[in-house]
Amino acid sequence: MSFPTEELKEFYNRAHKAVKSSRRTSRKCEKLERYAKIEDYLLKVFPQSAQVYFYGSRKMGLAGFRSDLDAYVDVNGKFFEGESKVNASNFLNQLTNAMRRNETEFEVTVALHDATCPVLRCTYLPMRLKCNVKI
Repeated sequence: MSFPTEELKEFYNRAHKAVKSSRRTSRKCEKLERYAKIEDYLLKVFPQSAQVYFYGSRKMGLAGFRSDLDAYVDVNGKFFEGESKVNASNFLNQLTNAMRRNETEFEVTVALHDATCPVLRCTYLPMRLKCNVKI
């Protein structure tokens, strides 16, 4: 009776891939949980039925050490209705002012009102994490 080395190698390779994949998934979930404080803060600024959506390399688990966090805040569910630029700019002002009052958690870099989708660039200080928050 011969020893099935090829079958054992194949089994080992599949098991190794599964373990690596589960580690990546758990690290990805841990990182997203760390962003919950940022999400909670954004929802406090916009208590009226806002939704926060994270996207980009951090959301996908592909981020490098210096990657920023990308978030989109859909205020009042207006994303699919084509929120007017004026309203989005007003919401951006509201967020910018709130973050400037909260100096211990956020540092505002710049508010870009004229971008296709208005964006606030800031840093979440407890994690030293650069963020792009689009409205």
